[in-house]
Amino acid sequence: MSSKRLSQMSIYLIDQDAVNWDALRELLSPKRTSGQAPNCVLVIDEINRANLAKTFGEIITLVESSKRLGQPDEQETELPYSGQLLGVPPNLYLIGTMNTADRSIALMDTALRRRFTFREMRPRVDLLEPDVEGINLRALLEAMNQRIERLFDRDHVLGHTYLMGVGSFEELVARFQGQIIPLLQEYFFEDWRRIQQVFHDVDCPPEQQLIQSIALPEGVGSAGERATRFQVNPAISPAAIQKIYA
Repeated sequence: MSSKRLSQMSIYLIDQDAVNWDALRELLSPKRTSGQAPNCVLVIDEINRANLAKTFGEIITLVESSKRLGQPDEQETELPYSGQLLGVPPNLYLIGTMNTADRSIALMDTALRRRFTFREMRPRVDLLEPDVEGINLRALLEAMNQRIERLFDRDHVLGHTYLMGVGSFEELVARFQGQIIPLLQEYFFEDWRRIQQVFHDVDCPPEQQLIQSIALPEGVGSAGERATRFQVNPAISPAAIQKIYA
């Protein structure tokens, strides 16, 4: 065993040339215009994944517009360690993002919900390429999402990022095999027949199916029925994807 001692550092030296000092000074001491402090935005990604009641604590009350500093009903809270008073200024804006497909969204506290304005962000098909080797990614995403919404719900539709940056048919097949199909397996609890409906595979010839259904020999199924095995098509063709939206 080596005698060298390893330790996980909590503080690292930052390259001085990599720091934007002007931006840092502006952040720590923002310039004021006409006596008004500039607006500041705090973005909390996937806000619903935290225990919000514990994370926000008493600040949940202070973020209300009527209770911010300078307002008629302004309030402050005493910090437990320093004993200093803390208030939320009116120029601070909180933006929280969340994925509606996460089951944890149902656990969001009602008190927090009524202090935020909610805005639904639907998939942006206009950000996708209309033609990638003969495949319209916009029509493809719209067709799959329409079926997912009908078979499941609107909160589990595919986001446009699943098809963004696709520049070739090989990349598109890789997205289906590595991301889209595994996600639908989780959504539908491996109910392959419903996944086939999303891809419009039902009643299509095997070579045009993304999810192929293979009938097993007689006697394999229960009660005299022939069992069916499902598999991802090992040789996905452009026609198999085009027929999803055609």
